[in-house]
Amino acid sequence: MFRFNQRFSTSPSGTLAVIGLVLFIERRRWLCPGRLFAVYVGGYAFGRFCIERMRIDFAHAIAGLRVNEWISVLAFAIAVGFVATGRRKNRPAVATTERGPTS
Repeated sequence: MFRFNQRFSTSPSGTLAVIGLVLFIERRRWLCPGRLFAVYVGGYAFGRFCIERMRIDFAHAIAGLRVNEWISVLAFAIAVGFVATGRRKNRPAVATTERGPTS
């Protein structure tokens, strides 16, 4: 008999949630160009960490966390740092000069 594992539904739904977050941020234009991929990596790493916490099979552990969980934490931290350095400042949408807007 087939046994249902919650990871089968959690992974795709988590990926869809991350895609929704990326599209939401992209439409709001909160980030500088090139930062959306870091949002995806951070979201995926967070979801992967949660999925790895559900696993019960044997894996090597360091300081109480599986190696896969440490990799997810590291990827999440790097992505958050990259995104944090790329927030848009309150800049005018169009640069102006004394003669008027430039193109």
